[in-house]
Amino acid sequence: MHDTDLDTPNAIHQHSGPRVAWTRINAAENIPGVLTPLGFEFWLQGVDVGAHTAFAAFGVIPHAEAVRERPADEKVGGAFYGRFSVNVGAFARLAELTPGGSAAAFEQGIFGEVRSESLAAPSRVRYPLIALKAPPIIAVLPWLVRRRAEQTRAWWRRFTGTDPATSDARAQLSEAIGALKRAVHVQMLATFVAQGMYDKIGELTTRLGRPDLQLEVCTGYGGLEETRMVSALHEVAHGRRSLIEFLNHYGARCAGENDLSAHSWRERPAVVETLARKYREAPDGRVPDQRTRARIIERAAAERRLLDLLPPAKRPAARLLLRAARRYIPLREEAKSVMAMAMDAGRFAARNRGRELAASGHLDDPEDIFQLTLAEALGQATAELRSLVRQRHELRARYELLDLPPAWFGNPQPVLAGTGTPGDGEEILGIAAASGVAEGRARVILDVDDIDSVDYDEILVCRTTDPSWASVFHLVAGVVVDIGGTGSHGAIVSREMGLPCVINTGYGTSVLKTGDLLRVDGTIGTVTVLEPAGRTATPDPLTKGVAS
Repeated sequence: MHDTDLDTPNAIHQHSGPRVAWTRINAAENIPGVLTPLGFEFWLQGVDVGAHTAFAAFGVIPHAEAVRERPADEKVGGAFYGRFSVNVGAFARLAELTPGGSAAAFEQGIFGEVRSESLAAPSRVRYPLIALKAPPIIAVLPWLVRRRAEQTRAWWRRFTGTDPATSDARAQLSEAIGALKRAVHVQMLATFVAQGMYDKIGELTTRLGRPDLQLEVCTGYGGLEETRMVSALHEVAHGRRSLIEFLNHYGARCAGENDLSAHSWRERPAVVETLARKYREAPDGRVPDQRTRARIIERAAAERRLLDLLPPAKRPAARLLLRAARRYIPLREEAKSVMAMAMDAGRFAARNRGRELAASGHLDDPEDIFQLTLAEALGQATAELRSLVRQRHELRARYELLDLPPAWFGNPQPVLAGTGTPGDGEEILGIAAASGVAEGRARVILDVDDIDSVDYDEILVCRTTDPSWASVFHLVAGVVVDIGGTGSHGAIVSREMGLPCVINTGYGTSVLKTGDLLRVDGTIGTVTVLEPAGRTATPDPLTKGVAS
C-alpha cells in the first residue's frame, strides 16, 4: 500500500470538518488501541443512538432527533487512523442544553480538559418539558439500572449459551447491536446524573475552601460493581466460589472489553485462574471486603468534616446532596456491566459469523470477520472478502505505528508512536484523582493482554483502564494513568479501593519503566521517580506516546 492510503477515508479512518472538535481522552479509556472495521461500526451504532436517546428521555432533545441518521461530523464519535475519538462538540452541546448542566464541567470531569471553543450556546426552550420528564427518570434510575443489569445478564447467558451450529449468526449480530443501544442508553442516564452529583459536591467543597474533600466524600460507597467483582474473585481464589459461578456473572468482562475483537473471560478463563492464584498467594492476606469497609468509614468521616464547615442552616441541604451522591454515583459503574454483556454478545455472534464464512471458504480465518464492515458481515458473502481482509490487516498494522494528539479540530496530525515529549523522568504531573501516597516499583502495562503480569504492591502505570482492570487494582499499591479525568473509571475505582491515583499524566507510560521505584501522591497529583530501573533495553517501537 502507498503512503497516501493512510490518509484516504476508509472503514476505520474518516475526514472531519475544520471546526469540529475531537478528543482521544475518555475515548482512549473506552477503546485504547486501533479498531477493527466491524468493532468500530458496532460500537459507534450503540454509542451514538444510545447517548442521544438518553438525552431524549430527559427531554433535552426530541426523540426524532435522537434516532435520526446523522452525518459523521454530528455523531458522538468517529475513527481517525483507526482510533475511536469523541466528538467534543456533540457531547458539550447536549450537556449545555441540560438544566444545571455545564459543557465546561462535563468536559473537565470526563475528558480532563476544557475545549472552550466547542461550548454550545445554552437554550432554555425545552426546560419545561425537561422539568416534567427528568424527575421521574431520576427517581427510578437506581431501580432501572439494576433491573436492566438483571435482565441483560439472563439474556447474555442464554445468548452465549446457544449452539453456533443451529443459530443465525447474522440475526444474532443485529440483536446484539440492539442490546448495546439499550445498554448505552442506561449508562448515559447514569453517567450524567452521577456526574451532576459529583460536580455539585465539587462546587460545595470549593466554596468552603476545601476542594480536596471532594475526592474523599465521593467514594467509599460500598457495593460498587468492580469491588463486588474483586470480592467474588477473592472467593474463587480461596475456594468459596467456583470458577463457573464467577464466569456466569462476570464472564463478559475482559481487558479491552469495548473492543469487539477482544476475548472475554468467558472465552479465556485461564486469565481469571491466573489472577485467582495471585490473590491466593498475596503475602499480606489482604481481603477486599476489609478495604471496602475501611473506605466506608473514611467517607463517613469526610462527610462529617464537610458538614462541620457549613453553618447549621445549610447542613440539611448538604445532607440531601450527600445522600443522593451515595445513591447515584455508584450507578455509573454498574451500568457499564450492562454494556460489557452486550459487547460480549456481539463478539459471540461475530465469531459465529466468522466460522460460517471460513467454512464456506470466503475467509481464511474466522477471526477475519472483524476486518469486515457491518454491511459486509451481514450481507451476502462475495469472492472479494479475502482480498479486503488482507488489505485491512495491512492498513491496521500501519495505523498501530501511529498515535494521535489528545485533542484537535478538524483532521488530526498523526505522529509516530513513541515520539511524544518524555520530560526528564524525575517528576510527572497529572490530576489528583484519589488521595494518599504510595511507593513501589512500577509495572508499565502497554498491552491489555498483559494485565495479569501485575504483582503485589507494584505501581500500575498504564495508558488507560476499563472495568476489568479492577481485578488487578486489588494487588497494587497505586495507579498512574496517562489519560482521563476525575470521573474516569481508573479514578473512581482507585478512590473506592483506597489507592492513590494520579491520572491524565499524558506521557507517563513513555517516561516510566517497569522497575522504577516511584512515589505516587494522589492528593497533589505528582509521580516522582525515586530510583530509576536499568534502562539499557531497546524501546518498544509500538510504545504509545502523546503528540507534542
